[in-house]
Amino acid sequence: MTSASIHVRNMLRQYERQLFNARRLARYRMALRLAQGDDAEPPEPKEIRRRRMVEKVARELYEHLLFTGSENPVAESIRKELSVSAGAHLQFQYTPGEAALRLIREGSSGPEEVSPHEKARLLDKLWHITMAKVDETML
Repeated sequence: MTSASIHVRNMLRQYERQLFNARRLARYRMALRLAQGDDAEPPEPKEIRRRRMVEKVARELYEHLLFTGSENPVAESIRKELSVSAGAHLQFQYTPGEAALRLIREGSSGPEEVSPHEKARLLDKLWHITMAKVDETML
């Protein structure tokens, strides 16, 4: 038997102990809540937890990577998908001294800023694309 397999076996044994202790603590907390007269809350379903995690990751991606020009492959594919659905290449810009995001469409007549109504529609579309992309790539 190699030393690597011994380390793996020990790691798995330790993990099993941690899981056992976590389950025991959860049962103890539930019994303590019931003894205090609190209603036992059922555990949150996996789909709701997953949806909340997808929204959290999508929000981080949306707020921090998409508008900054990040080279992240997921952010790049989301931006590309938005450009395809908009029918033109789109750029996100923050101009110095302004806090508002500018959305620039590059068309045949040159770059032009999109209207506020169109900007709101495109940002909503961007949010839905981001949610779908994170949902499909998340385990």
